[in-house]
Amino acid sequence: MQSVVIRKDYMPTRRLNFGFGMIEVLVSLVIFAGGILGIATMQLGGLGLLSNSNAMNVAVLSANDMADRMRANPLGVEAGSYNNIKGDTSASCDSLCSPEQTAVFDAYSIKQQLSQSLISPTLHVINASNNLYTIHISWVEKAKNTHTTKTHRFTFMPYNP
Repeated sequence: MQSVVIRKDYMPTRRLNFGFGMIEVLVSLVIFAGGILGIATMQLGGLGLLSNSNAMNVAVLSANDMADRMRANPLGVEAGSYNNIKGDTSASCDSLCSPEQTAVFDAYSIKQQLSQSLISPTLHVINASNNLYTIHISWVEKAKNTHTTKTHRFTFMPYNP
């Protein structure tokens, strides 16, 4: 038979568990803060892209609006009133207007619509060839820390002669 001797001077070391230490808490806070900053950066980038997408949408809709106005004024198109028009001339058409006055008013009102939504917009309608028109709409787009100029071109034929 074996005898078991227990020594009284031997006590196993006890490990006291007090929870997280200060270092672990600080490391986890730094990692969490880095993740939050990454998410915030992605949100800001997304907002910038959304703004640029909205600007392109405004340009497309305005070009189509100008084309529709030209289709509604075939006498002005035939007279050449829309050739090289930029919309910079102030115009008012309260009562019955001539086709030329309507063309100036159309370009001016489209330019005013663009000015409400875009940064430094330009409108230019060009008669590229016989009855083939191109509408150029340009604006300044914010991209990160630079400003770039974007252009939308819409080519169409107002009517078939």
